Parts: sequence; structure tokens; C-alpha cells
Amino acid sequence: MSKGFLIFAQNNDIDDYVKQAYLCALSGHASGNKYFTLVTDVEPPKEYKSVFDNVIVLENDESKDADWKIENRWKAYDLSPYEHTVVLDSDTLILNKIDFTAFDEDVYFTQNPITYRGEDINATYYRKAFFLNHLPNIYMGMYYFRKCDSARHFFEMLQIVMQNWREFYKVFCFEAMPKHVSVDVCASIACLLVDLGHKRKYDVVPFVHMKLHAQNWKQTNEFWQQKVQWYMKDRLKIGNFTQNGIFHYTEKNFADKILERYQNVLVQV
Repeated sequence: MSKGFLIFAQNNDIDDYVKQAYLCALSGHASGNKYFTLVTDVEPPKEYKSVFDNVIVLENDESKDADWKIENRWKAYDLSPYEHTVVLDSDTLILNKIDFTAFDEDVYFTQNPITYRGEDINATYYRKAFFLNHLPNIYMGMYYFRKCDSARHFFEMLQIVMQNWREFYKVFCFEAMPKHVSVDVCASIACLLVDLGHKRKYDVVPFVHMKLHAQNWKQTNEFWQQKVQWYMKDRLKIGNFTQNGIFHYTEKNFADKILERYQNVLVQV
């Protein structure tokens, strides 16, 4: 088990992130991937545990009083049981087998997410803090690291930034300063401090980002599912476009709509 996937998932009063992590792992198994570790704060249902080779229940939960539950994300390096790790947001699907040998950096970040049509997304709508403050435009929805000194150094810095985010924002994120801790913003600041996250023209794994205003639509509804139809038989299609790589669906109710289909696929396998 030298290569595997790590998913952080802690439920709040509204969202069932653990169920989303279960769906993510199901999709990974269905597309030929192996070895998934769940990091959470309570024991998940027995059914969910069946798709994970490891379930890590946090001993020191730094997000007990938070809504977004991201305060433990800097712990990925120490918690991962793998030498090579892909970390995923819980609200993602893995649509292809991931080739770990494609990652040619000690720490690899998604930098060029795409729309469901394969176009560059409209990044500026949600990311004014990055562009106005000239921060590395990285996405922690999917990233990779291998166990080595440079990766450990990054996560040590990420811990410092996340635990002191207000002070760091005042220095590095003065324009359009976010009001809450963001793992993307904090990781970007950490990249600056340890000299990582250099701009890359393409991502080795496609990352489809389904946030509504990222889709380059001239007119938008409140949800992308109201704007375009989706289908799934052998492959997931949004409109007439077959999806590949990592699919970041963002709208939580999508998980409920597609979960049974993946459960049936796993039974057939």
C-alpha cells in the first residue's frame, strides 16, 4: 500500500461529508483505483467502512467548533499511511484510474481546473483574493505529495499558517481578504514561504470544477443541475460531454442522486 487516497470528512449540522467521502471511494473503486483512507471525527457506519482500508478517527480535533471542518487538513502528511498520497475533497468523483507516476513533483497542486466542457474555468469570480494579492492559484480539491523532506516542510508551514491565519492574511492577503480560514488560501501562502506551487500550464489529472459561476455561462441559475442535464450509464456525462479525471460536483444533493448507481456498480464488480 505505497500509493493511496486520503479523504478528510467531518459532518456538520447540515452536510454529510462522510457520505460524500464514501461515494468518492466508491467511484474510485469503480474506476480501478485501490486503497482509500478516511480521516474523520467519529466512527462511520459499517457500510461506509467497507470501501476504506483505513479509517482514522482524529484524537485532537481542531475543528470541533467550526462549520467547514477544514482545520485538520494540515495533518495530511503525518496521517497518511502511504508513501505516495492523493488528497481529495469529499465532494469529488474519481472517474479514471489515477497514474501516480504522472506526478513528477514532491508536492503537486491542481492549478488548471476545467469546466465540464473541457474549457478553462472562470477563476476570477471566486478567487479575487488570489489574483489581487498575486498568490499562487492552487486548488486543494485534489493534490499529491510523496513522503520526503520538502513535502514535510510544506505541511509544517501549512500548520503554522492555518493556526495563525488572521495574522498571515493581514500580510499576504490584504486585498479582498477572506473572512474565514481557507485551506486553499493558507496553502497558497505556505507555498510562497517554502517556494512551492510554481505555475504549470496543464494538470496531469483533469480536474472538473462545477461551481456555478466558473462555467463561463452568460446566464446562470442558482445551481448547475438546473442549467444542464447529467446522465450516467457506463460513464458520467454532463450535457453531451463525457467527464474524465476528478469531478468536483460541489452541489451536495448530487451525491444523493448518484450514490445508488455507484453502489450497484460495486456489487456487480
